[in-house]
Amino acid sequence: MSRLSVIFTAMGSDALQNCDKILQQQGNNLEFVIVTDSADAAAKLSAGDSRTKIVPHSGDVLSARNTGLKNATGDFVLFADSTCRYSDGCFEKAAAAMESENLDLLVLGLESSDKTVRAFIDGNIITRSEYLETLPRFITTGAGFDFVCNKVFAKHIIDSRSMQFDTENDLVAEKLFCCRYFAASHRIKCDSLLKCTLTATEPAGLAGTDRYLAQGKVFSQALIDALQSKGLYSAAQNAIMDSYSKMLYRHLVLLCRQNSTLTDKQRADALAAMSKTSDGTLLQLYLGNQPDMKHKLAAQLFKLGQWKLLIKTMG
Repeated sequence: MSRLSVIFTAMGSDALQNCDKILQQQGNNLEFVIVTDSADAAAKLSAGDSRTKIVPHSGDVLSARNTGLKNATGDFVLFADSTCRYSDGCFEKAAAAMESENLDLLVLGLESSDKTVRAFIDGNIITRSEYLETLPRFITTGAGFDFVCNKVFAKHIIDSRSMQFDTENDLVAEKLFCCRYFAASHRIKCDSLLKCTLTATEPAGLAGTDRYLAQGKVFSQALIDALQSKGLYSAAQNAIMDSYSKMLYRHLVLLCRQNSTLTDKQRADALAAMSKTSDGTLLQLYLGNQPDMKHKLAAQLFKLGQWKLLIKTMG
């Protein structure tokens, strides 16, 4: 029987919160690797559970996950922490699905306090042809690569490619890990009936900082490489256009309107939306088919002194 290693990282105060609920999951085919800077407390919490391995660690969550990978002995891996809760029997059922269906990746349904993200395909093996219709739309909205806590990975793929969390690109480390794993995987299944619930989420990085933009470029390149490896790059570009064109069009119209006065909030919202296209690619992709809009927008940006956006528009 194949085994699932649940790597639970518990670093800092209150980090062992929800660990007891994780350990309540039933199944003899489970291994709990608790990587923590509170080893004594973890040992007391897991006393008597032979499935548990306590790994003392000092450092951040990303390095703790890498330490957990080195100590995990299961055939499959799932990453959890104090923000995660899982539906009853989730781990045992996930391990069984990975083994019986020879999966490379199992995506669980994901819920959070502010929204529910359903798996992009429910209960079906994704074939290569289905990639073209469903996967680009899913991943280019950001829903696919944001978290590792709702994914079960095959350990042999991780080991064969010496994969680990990139601590130098900490703001996008989870995205990078998922993206690079996706490029190496073939059989993927999504099952929204097996749920991961986030009780809290990490605050998003500041989009305007050089550090965030620099790491964003690293992820963008990894995403392009992954899509190209699957023959999905063109389809993904179409999905980006479809996902964002309405939003961009609305904000572009606001800035380009003649004979109208924008409120400060409308102008700020419009500029903020456009600024999200930090490398100008999406803006150029849209404006390439809208020459009149391009010139009107350039005139408005010139008046507003938005030089960076002006350069993107005319670039």
